[in-house]
Amino acid sequence: MKKRVITFFIIFSFLWLSLITFNSNCSANGQSQEQLKIFTEKYGKDVKIRYDNTGRPIRIRNIKTAESVGKPEDIALSFLTENSSFLDINLANLKFIKRRETKQVNTAVFQQIYKDLPVQDKVVRVNLTKNGKITFVKSNYYPHADLDIVPQITAEAAAAVIMSDLGVEELLQVIKTATGYSYKDEFSSPVPELVIIPGKEKGKAQLAWKFHFTQKDTSHCWYYGIDAHTGEIIVKSDTTRDWSVDGNVDGDIYPTDGDDDTDSEELENLLVTVQRYNYGWINSGDDYTNDSGNYYISYPSYYLYHRILAGTIGSKCDVFNSYTSDAAYIIAGDWYPYCPDTNFDLDYNPSSSYSDFDCVNAYHHINESLEEYYEDNWGYDLGYDIEVYTHYYDSSGEGHDCAFCSLGPNPFIALGHGYIYTKNAAHARDIMLHELQHVVTDEIYYPNMGSDIFMYSLDEAYSDYFAGTQTNDPEQGEWYVNDPNYVRDLLEHVTYNNDWDKSNDPHIKGLVMSHPFWHIRTELGQSEADDIIFCSIGETPDNWNDLYDALTCVECNPDYSDEVEDILDAHWAGAL
Repeated sequence: MKKRVITFFIIFSFLWLSLITFNSNCSANGQSQEQLKIFTEKYGKDVKIRYDNTGRPIRIRNIKTAESVGKPEDIALSFLTENSSFLDINLANLKFIKRRETKQVNTAVFQQIYKDLPVQDKVVRVNLTKNGKITFVKSNYYPHADLDIVPQITAEAAAAVIMSDLGVEELLQVIKTATGYSYKDEFSSPVPELVIIPGKEKGKAQLAWKFHFTQKDTSHCWYYGIDAHTGEIIVKSDTTRDWSVDGNVDGDIYPTDGDDDTDSEELENLLVTVQRYNYGWINSGDDYTNDSGNYYISYPSYYLYHRILAGTIGSKCDVFNSYTSDAAYIIAGDWYPYCPDTNFDLDYNPSSSYSDFDCVNAYHHINESLEEYYEDNWGYDLGYDIEVYTHYYDSSGEGHDCAFCSLGPNPFIALGHGYIYTKNAAHARDIMLHELQHVVTDEIYYPNMGSDIFMYSLDEAYSDYFAGTQTNDPEQGEWYVNDPNYVRDLLEHVTYNNDWDKSNDPHIKGLVMSHPFWHIRTELGQSEADDIIFCSIGETPDNWNDLYDALTCVECNPDYSDEVEDILDAHWAGAL
């Protein structure tokens, strides 16, 4: 089968796109448009917000604040105080509990409390750069009505309820310390904790005695919540002969390119695996993270020692570091005893030239595009996991300046780490999205996409447009290339009569098509233009007249044919 390689700007032709301004600032239940307007005016139009089903913001990224001096938790608290109404949180119910520091980001974590008692699993997290700029907020704050926090039953009485429920005489906690391949025989009564447990119904909560323990000589790992007013069992979790782990995976990424301050992003569709030790590590269970970066794994095991791994292998794309020939993996804790309790972050250092940070950055942007752009907008799925290679180089060690996709029966995307003419392609979102569109276009056309100059140019035009529309930036590669003469601007006015024959390079010829595509976007808006142009790919045009018909046909363009025809007639006179 014929193999076709699309090269992305090696010195003369650099194709790509940048800037993430997919803005979720649309109508949110419970959030007034005036509040939203004030917030975005303060922190930038590119702020991206995700809401829960009640309209409360639960994830805000791309925040742009001024630099601040002071402790991260103090800066974060000041921000939360100033925006408590928009965030719909009560600052009196937050308590700073920890600070996490990496070379790039500080994170301040606040536990939700109610009258000094912790609300189970409810936290607000704020990410800051090293110079005190706030970039990211994540909240699962839980509002509830007034609650009596004076327990009516003792912890001993609650323990008696559990013992009666289990039919045992004594509660014993398994070892807390693991050393080598053995464990200490230290057993003690579990320490109960008085907590607030959110109810299944929104706004309902209960005061409870919380117990988390493992029975001696069994593989039962128990979590109980006993109502501190009535003695009823609120929560009972039993992993009998099974273990379970859950947590959240996030990583530092560049929102647009390598000059950005990094943002912390939940990594979705990422494979997380738990392993047990039995004369070597054996996979026991795995799960893909959801859209909040959360995972839950339940697995059978009689073994004491476990570890959890996450790597840039996912349900949409698989990213490998060509320099090491591996996916970026992190071991999240090692040698877990019974009842492993796991929450962890992926923290990769973007300053290292061969860092696995590049895998994480590429994984995030390509996965997000496939999940939140192609699939959400058109229900389009490649049908397989696209392989991506960072730090790509050929067998001679050359090719550091290249970024391309190889098409055919085994497609992949290659991202060079930069050398003389370019910077690291895995740090430039526009480049990655450009190459991804090549794969999408080829899959839609397959196996009938031709190889003449028209088809090569159209292929480049589609990649130019869809990278640009996702990043909301008509300039192509302004960060990636070291020579500004090779930046391509879709706003530059080009026509068939004046510009088609000026170059034989399909990247340059493609501007004759991608410029009017962008003009359509300017006239009709992004959503309508994206629908028309993506639909035209499915018509598989292979000449000028077919392309014109695809963009103006009733299937692709039911409402705006006149405007589109005027734009195409003005730009493609002489070609039709």
